[in-house]
Amino acid sequence: MAAHTGAAARRSRPPPAGTVRRRRAATVAEPASGGQLDLTAPTVSNHLKALSRAGIVTSRRDGREVLYQRTPLGDQLIAAASPQ
Repeated sequence: MAAHTGAAARRSRPPPAGTVRRRRAATVAEPASGGQLDLTAPTVSNHLKALSRAGIVTSRRDGREVLYQRTPLGDQLIAAASPQ
């Protein structure tokens, strides 16, 4: 199999994972489910637990659902990561 080199290979590479995460986080200003974000439930759960431990989101129960909301720290991080 031939190795991809040069400009064609650079165009076909996906962006760095951190870039994708920042874009996705910045776009979740409205309520969304994992399915709407094209993520599995365990993936969403693990990420939200980590964000909660870091003080970036808070959670509350509403019946069978757990609702998450950004904290002021989360808002600051989104603002800092957003292009001006």
